[in-house]
Amino acid sequence: MTAFPLDAAQPGPAPMKSGIWREQDLRRALALARSARLRDYRVEIAPDGTISIVVGDA
Repeated sequence: MTAFPLDAAQPGPAPMKSGIWREQDLRRALALARSARLRDYRVEIAPDGTISIVVGDA
């Protein structure tokens, strides 16, 4: 599986401390998924704080 930025024109957020995420980070990920008109997706938050949008059926 290959990861790619959702919007290559905008720089990503500053690196986070391990395991820390903010609600605004989650809201941004959801807004990006909606603006991309994704239909089947889920948002995962890893123990290290990484927020990922996974596209497709489980």
